[in-house]
Amino acid sequence: MTVEPLHVEGQLDLAGDNPAEVQAALEAVTVDRARARASRIRESLTAAWGDLTAAWEAGDHVTLGYGSWADYLEAEFGDLRRLKLDPATRRERALDATARGMSRREAAAALGVSVGSVQAALTAPEPAPADPADDPAPVSVADQAVALVEAKGRRGMTCRELERATRWSHGKSSGVLSRVARQGRIVRVPGEYREGCSAAGVGCTVFVVPQLALEAGA
Repeated sequence: MTVEPLHVEGQLDLAGDNPAEVQAALEAVTVDRARARASRIRESLTAAWGDLTAAWEAGDHVTLGYGSWADYLEAEFGDLRRLKLDPATRRERALDATARGMSRREAAAALGVSVGSVQAALTAPEPAPADPADDPAPVSVADQAVALVEAKGRRGMTCRELERATRWSHGKSSGVLSRVARQGRIVRVPGEYREGCSAAGVGCTVFVVPQLALEAGA
């Protein structure tokens, strides 16, 4: 009697698999689970802050008979409020807490930090918005083509060579070369062909940048 291995849907079937492939699969599953868990923690922490401020606004510490907001936080959550917030999040939540009417001492208790930390967060300058100029501008297809032609120097580049260098389709490569040639950014070298062509053919014409064409004709 042959007993088939039990396979549960959603689990990896490792029977007979290559050990390296099994290891890679297990690592992928581990990374996916870790990312999913981090996402859940982030969502939980965000929701917890909303519940915490709602508890303060509703006076839950009074309802439950605590002498103060700080007493309520320490008794109910003292062992949980150990995660340190990054400065930007601390500032954001300190501003949110005080905007709701919490004193700085109450905000400090809610955030698990000192009153001085809340004071520093509230008086810290607002982070400057990201300057678009700091991000490199995306390189256009046309700019890439011209740069590749220029890099070839006097040898220049054909359409087929551009296809191989970029893995672009023939239509895309020929189209962009024609466009930048019309713009005068590259020029055809008269009478020079490659790829086994003896006359102008699709993908055979050699292009160079204008300066090299002028030097060659001088």
